[in-house]
Amino acid sequence: MESLEKYALRSLEVKVDSCFLGAILMKLFSDNMDMFTTIDNFSAVTVASQVLTKETGLFIHLQEFRTVINCTKEFWPKDKFGKQINDKLENIESIGKRYLQIYILSVIAAVSLYMLKPILEGNQTLPFGWVTFCSLEENLSCYILNYVLEVAWTLFGLYVLVGFDSLFILLLICGYCELEQIKHVLISMDPDETTDEDDVQLLVLISSVIEQHNRVLNLFEGIQDLLGNLLLWQFVATLLSLCASLFVLTSTDFPPSVPILTRTLPYILCVFIQNFIYCAAGQVITDQSLSVADAAYASKWWVKSQPKLRKMILLIILSSQRPVEMTAGGFFVLNFETFVAIMKATGSALAFLNTVCEEE
Repeated sequence: MESLEKYALRSLEVKVDSCFLGAILMKLFSDNMDMFTTIDNFSAVTVASQVLTKETGLFIHLQEFRTVINCTKEFWPKDKFGKQINDKLENIESIGKRYLQIYILSVIAAVSLYMLKPILEGNQTLPFGWVTFCSLEENLSCYILNYVLEVAWTLFGLYVLVGFDSLFILLLICGYCELEQIKHVLISMDPDETTDEDDVQLLVLISSVIEQHNRVLNLFEGIQDLLGNLLLWQFVATLLSLCASLFVLTSTDFPPSVPILTRTLPYILCVFIQNFIYCAAGQVITDQSLSVADAAYASKWWVKSQPKLRKMILLIILSSQRPVEMTAGGFFVLNFETFVAIMKATGSALAFLNTVCEEE
């Protein structure tokens, strides 16, 4: 009964968000708004749809997410191989978390300034348009109610968005650190070249390395299976929201007014940071997965006096030669090339929008 209640509550969150998104879409397509206002409100649609897809994915695949997270509990402790490697892993985690904190702060700043639209513009308007059943200009209570609802819904969406992104990055950091420990074991391994017998302790160690390497690969595969399709819509929504925001920023008189500049520029910066973090994380994981083969190659795999050890190391080399690639639905590989491609596509789409606007 308790699990049924939790299921109902989670499904209620999805239904409520769907209703809010529907209200925004109805406002967007029902009113005779000018092109500038329509595109300005379209940014809210892309962000809201991104939040809804991530929330729905978390709701549907909750058990699978728990399985992936539990996979990290089987990883080696950071201090297993001494203080030096422990300090290195601590430094890697602190760098990753620092970049994540920068992203979270940029999201908070962008959302806060976006919600201050009524104050910045000095009129009784909502941060983004949605369908209302009373007059905002004539009824102050109606305006306050709608504004509070938009702020509350935005804060909840912020929680979902940041939580999803943090989960993705932190899982990748766990996998990266485990690969770092595997590389440390391989590089520091020193088989005895003078004996014709296999070192039993060394074989046990290399067996555990193979096991951990497979666990890391399974972790990345699980992340890809769960988040790949969600990331596809995120990148599409990112492209659309960037185009909309840059159009709002550049289509007005130059220089842009302070309200538009204050509200739009932090949002654009936040989207850039989100894109960069995802693409950089994918690039780093790909490079790290390939570097395991280099570490295994440097571990005296060619020693003929211990044939079993040699075969096991060759197995690691072979399994590491295929790079781990995080993709967005199988269409975009998360790397720096994709980041540059998105920026170029944004520029092309912006030029097209400006051309259409000038013709009208």
